[in-house]
Amino acid sequence: MGNVSSQLIHNLVPFEKCSIRRSSRVQLKAELGGLGMIKRAETDHPINDLTARRWSPYCFSKNKVSNEDLCSLFEAARWAASSYNEQPWNYIVARQEENEEFERLLSCLVEANQRWAASAPVLALGIASLNFSRNNKPNRAAVHDLGAAGANLALEATARGLYVHR
Repeated sequence: MGNVSSQLIHNLVPFEKCSIRRSSRVQLKAELGGLGMIKRAETDHPINDLTARRWSPYCFSKNKVSNEDLCSLFEAARWAASSYNEQPWNYIVARQEENEEFERLLSCLVEANQRWAASAPVLALGIASLNFSRNNKPNRAAVHDLGAAGANLALEATARGLYVHR
């Protein structure tokens, strides 16, 4: 995991310990081409500025994302609402400088997404446990809950001047 340890990020698990069934992919971006680009949605009705500034770019700078920022992104994800407060998500994270781990995570993406994701400084793969931990019964809301966590993560990234492609 490099500099980001599982003790610092709630539910972060090493790649080799994961059994991936359903997933969402997240790539983090520091500054778009060093321009610090801000893109704002043209909404039909007034919404929170943070939500309007959230977008999913296809290009990323090589700037590193700090441990502090990464920990805060996953802390925001941790506080997402979930069915029975189960928090059924985990994230697998690899930084570009962790060559072997980064390439393994990149290989999980379809070829078309690999082309643009290869330039992201960080890749994170969100996974959901499809059964409740307390009784092993199916958790029909697990994937929805993972989506809520990803939305929290994306909004926190936007607040920090980072961008996430989901």
